[in-house]
Amino acid sequence: ETPLTHIFQDKISSLVIDVVECESSSMNDTSNSNIFAHILTLFSKLTYFDYRSSFWYQSLFEMSTTISSSILLELHVKLYKFTDCLYLLDGRFDSLEKVFLDIYQISTPEIVNNKKELPKLKAFSLYSDQPTFQYNELIVPLLHRLVNLEELDLRLVVHCEKRFVDGYNLKHNIINHLFKLNKFQFNIRSCLYLNDQVHLLSNEDCQHSFNEFKNNKVTSRIDYFQNSKHGQ
Repeated sequence: ETPLTHIFQDKISSLVIDVVECESSSMNDTSNSNIFAHILTLFSKLTYFDYRSSFWYQSLFEMSTTISSSILLELHVKLYKFTDCLYLLDGRFDSLEKVFLDIYQISTPEIVNNKKELPKLKAFSLYSDQPTFQYNELIVPLLHRLVNLEELDLRLVVHCEKRFVDGYNLKHNIINHLFKLNKFQFNIRSCLYLNDQVHLLSNEDCQHSFNEFKNNKVTSRIDYFQNSKHGQ
């Protein structure tokens, strides 16, 4: 803390921090987590917080410090695993209206089991470039909690068991549950292991599944690789 900190801690409402990696840096996961928690504690008027890092993902669940805010409206942060996402959305930030997450690992969560609706959340973005096998078990139930969501952005890699994530899937599992949704952007690469399926979806079938989407600007493509026994 510095004299400037005391001057501005009750005045700053928006804050963007970009953590840059350098060879001489001694920062680790713990110190990064402490910075994140300390900022939320120190700046009592913060309503917009963007905590960026090109090399590091925030592990909230393993923090020793309990973090919360009753006035934070918009948050951008990279998280290490899906547990951290559930931890973030368990009510400790009960005023959040917009959340933008980049999650490294979307897999079975530890302990946290949130099922409460999040009626204040109006915009939600979820990005992960690592494959997840638990789209139906984790991501879909989370989206169902966002009952008043108006804007949704999904950028995912999904491993599927029986069929790709196509327009029918998105409509049945997401759109039909979010009645106030008026903007839905997505870039989903779904992967499927070929195990003697009787019917394989064609490019035409997949594109047709998006016909009922409003303002349809969806482009889809399917490729099958027989040698490696998978499609995407």
